[in-house]
Amino acid sequence: MTPRMDLTQRLLSLGRPERELLVDLYQARFADPTLLSRLRELSGGEDAALRTRGLLRDAAGPDGKTHYLTATGQRAALSLLPPVQSGGRAYAALRLSHELLRAELYVALRRRGMPATAYRAEPRLPYRSAAGLGERTLVPDAFVEAESAWLVEVDRGTERLAELRHKWLRYQEWQLGAGDGGRIAVLAAGESTAVERSLAATGLAAVIFRSVDALAETIWSGEEPL
Repeated sequence: MTPRMDLTQRLLSLGRPERELLVDLYQARFADPTLLSRLRELSGGEDAALRTRGLLRDAAGPDGKTHYLTATGQRAALSLLPPVQSGGRAYAALRLSHELLRAELYVALRRRGMPATAYRAEPRLPYRSAAGLGERTLVPDAFVEAESAWLVEVDRGTERLAELRHKWLRYQEWQLGAGDGGRIAVLAAGESTAVERSLAATGLAAVIFRSVDALAETIWSGEEPL
């Protein structure tokens, strides 16, 4: 595929299944081979078509191959999605396990029938501080518009107790400032009790899930098509 092909030409050269796969990969951010296979099943798209157009890249890591969109692929996917404010993207290697766990949740929700547009990764949610600090912004790991709005935090057990308590206090402030609230879920991997202790210390009403499937089932109560 010629490097001079612009974004519009690349998108026009893709079939609808490949465009759907492109959006799913954008929402998931990272995918290991298993997750990529599930996304292909959902969309019916071929990832090879994205690679030949410079939209998808593979990287070898300590735990195997990882697939992610190039900067051009991200721009192409964004052009297919409604405009939203994003909290940005971090591809640092130390965050990869965190990103893949969130990608698992996205795929599990899609397999239960959630449309790609009901999900946002790291959205910027504005609110007015109840403590008189003016306009502020909360950036959860994920936001899902289901029967209820869900804010999701992914915890890999790497944050200290003080850091977690500060995070939950920001959520409490957001709930007071936003007015309409929203349900808060914490996807906590491992056996650490820091999440439970920090939530108890702040009194934030959040539900802790130790399983991706349990959280997906709670958020989106549909039948898995695959």
